[in-house]
Amino acid sequence: MFQAFDSRGGQPLGPEEFSMVQSLIRDYCRERMVDPSGGEAKEAARELLTWFQIGVTDQHRLRELLNSRN
Repeated sequence: MFQAFDSRGGQPLGPEEFSMVQSLIRDYCRERMVDPSGGEAKEAARELLTWFQIGVTDQHRLRELLNSRN
C-alpha cells in the first residue's frame, strides 16, 4: 500500500492528494517522454512527495517545481 505522509501532522495522503500527485507524475512523464516505471520518474516522484511533505501542496506550484527539474 502507498504510504506517504504530508505536512499536516504526518497523516497519509488522502485520495484527493494521491490523485493529484499521481496526475502530476503522469503528466511529467508524458511531457518529457520518460518511462513511468524508470529511474527518472521515480526520482521525480520522490522529489514531489518531499515538496508536498514540507508544505508545498498547491498543484500549480508543484507542477512548476517538477518542470524546473534538470
